[in-house]
Order: sequence, then C-alpha cells, then structure tokens
Amino acid sequence: MSPEQFMKNFNWSMETFLVARKTKFQCAYCNLFFFKDIDSWTQFNVDHLRPRKDGVRDERIANKVAACWTCNKLKSNFDPGGDDCIVSKLELIERAKSYIIEVRNRRSEKVVAMRNAMNQLND
Repeated sequence: MSPEQFMKNFNWSMETFLVARKTKFQCAYCNLFFFKDIDSWTQFNVDHLRPRKDGVRDERIANKVAACWTCNKLKSNFDPGGDDCIVSKLELIERAKSYIIEVRNRRSEKVVAMRNAMNQLND
C-alpha cells in the first residue's frame, strides 16, 4: 500500500503520517507500537518536542514526534532544549526520554504508596 493510500483509507493527514512514520509508528520516548492493539492505538498522540518558546508553539513538523499519551502527559511542558538554541532532534528526544523516566519513577513510587494506603483503609 502506498503512503497516499494509507492516508486516504485511514483518514490521516500528511503531517500526522510523516510524524508517525518517522518513528516507525512507535512512541519516540518508550517505543510503544501503536498498531499492536486497540489499547495501544488509543495511546497515539503527536507531541511538540519543544512545547513553547516565548509563549508561541512551534508547529513545524521538525518539532513534532509520535508519542503515547502516557509519555506525552509525563513530559507535559518540559522543554528538553532548555536554553540551548542549537540541539539536534535526536538529542532533544534523548533528553525528553531521561526526563520522562525520572518523572515515571517518582510517580510510580507515589502510586505504590497510594495503593498501600488504600489497602490499609478502614471501611
């Protein structure tokens, strides 16, 4: 199937297709394959790698990556470029991955603590 047929058959925009295809239809951060099943598919998002600069969102395709909902949510407004103006896209993705892992670990600890507290609730 050609890319054009894929986009037409599944009602994808050219931009969304190019962003997703760049990462082989996987999350750029955790490698979740979006076509594994319906649960994976519903995770599909397009993330702005660098969220905002001076209140303006960079809408260029070069600033977008395929991301699962969870990684997109954990990354939130984190700017992996910081104050660096010239950083490769791969470096930005690696910085975002590291940040997401840190946030995921902190929040996982909190979930375990909440689960333990829930098990100790008096009814």
